[in-house]
Amino acid sequence: MINLIIKDFKIIKKIIIFGVIYAFIIAFIGTKNVQEGILNQGFSMFYTIFMTYFSIVTANGYDEKNKANYCIRSLPISSGDIVISKYLAVAAYTIFYYSIFGIAILISNGVLSANSTAFDYKIFAVTLIISMLVFGIQYPFYFKYGAKFLQYFRTIGFLLIFIVPNILTKIIKSIDKEKVMRSIDWINNNQQLCIVILTVIAACITLVTIMCSIKVFDNKEII
Repeated sequence: MINLIIKDFKIIKKIIIFGVIYAFIIAFIGTKNVQEGILNQGFSMFYTIFMTYFSIVTANGYDEKNKANYCIRSLPISSGDIVISKYLAVAAYTIFYYSIFGIAILISNGVLSANSTAFDYKIFAVTLIISMLVFGIQYPFYFKYGAKFLQYFRTIGFLLIFIVPNILTKIIKSIDKEKVMRSIDWINNNQQLCIVILTVIAACITLVTIMCSIKVFDNKEII
């Protein structure tokens, strides 16, 4: 499984180069504008999920274009290991890009004489949970529909960038702000409990999607 993950990282090396440059750009912007690091923590989550998304799309698109899954299936490795390696790759991308952004913040701090928080385990935990949920759920569909689904996945991803902010704005205007503030206060006072609950939910959903992906992968005909 490790070799399969390394293979994916080699495929996305151009994306990685772009990601490193992008990390330093937004880290410097965040550090310069909000030296307390509040903006940077928001950027770290956005950046990590954004780069994980493009890494997954690029690696899976390459595999589909070059029929890599068919070649891999001919190797002495179980379908379960192949599928699980894709999920582990999501975690690996998340860890890698979050670390890159953290390093970029540390360097930004040194250059700008700032004190932004480079690494926050709570932000990282939430980012990892979101990545595993959002990108893990798409794998059963990817293994079943391949390139066709990837095309839809790209299109939906770009549309969400523009649609979600508008939807959130309308929701925020229609909700009871006092209830929201009470909820936020409860979350702030029980951050570790919330992370544990989210982790359990994410683990259960990920386990189900892994089992679905393995079943789909086993039943897919090799053409």
